[in-house]
Amino acid sequence: MSQHNDRSRPTIGINCSWIENRTRVPALMIRMNYLTSVIKVGGTPLLVPVVDDPVLLESYLDRIAGLLLIGGRDISPARYGASAHPLTMPLSAMREEFDLRLVRTALDRGLPVMAICLGCQLLNIALGGTLHQDIASAFPESPLQHTKRIGMSLTSHYVRIVKGTQLFRIIGKEKIETNSSHHQSINQLGDGLVASAFAEDGIIEAVEGMRYPFALGVQWHPEYLADQEDHIKLFQALVEAARPHLR
Repeated sequence: MSQHNDRSRPTIGINCSWIENRTRVPALMIRMNYLTSVIKVGGTPLLVPVVDDPVLLESYLDRIAGLLLIGGRDISPARYGASAHPLTMPLSAMREEFDLRLVRTALDRGLPVMAICLGCQLLNIALGGTLHQDIASAFPESPLQHTKRIGMSLTSHYVRIVKGTQLFRIIGKEKIETNSSHHQSINQLGDGLVASAFAEDGIIEAVEGMRYPFALGVQWHPEYLADQEDHIKLFQALVEAARPHLR
């Protein structure tokens, strides 16, 4: 049987960026490396468009076995009771509202969720956590550059993985090299989340949900590093966690 028709491939829903262009007609956008990373490990990616209809949202979730949350701009600090920092770059309100409903509903259904960069922050906020709105302001003594200054396919710093966590079981190492492209980071953890990896300056680099079978967020961008074993293992873990939910 061809891969195209193989029903053993779990369908992984992937959210999309919402772009307001010059014609004032909104557009959806996603980088292909999110999709190719899922395909590489035996999943079938399915794009989940931004909609304002809760019934449609439920219908999309009916069709997937796991959820991948992509990166993007910043979540409104009003979501966690803070005023906006001058460097906060807000998402579109449509995407922000949809993504929060999407991840909360997926978690309520027990679907496996993997969240990347903004997605990691979104997972934290969806569960009641907060963010540092600008790392350089919150950690002025940090020697690390968390906002990319090199190509994203190149690593920029190490992260330390906490032994005994789900992330440690997936990767099997206490220390790995990652890329980095974020000016915000997790502050207070959301309900039921634990930090499972830290940068050398103490900034949280990964979280996971203790109350869910698979809810994992990483602050780096493994989709750019999918040719490296340490990082493709994350997508493999998502697809394997999705197999019991095959549609």
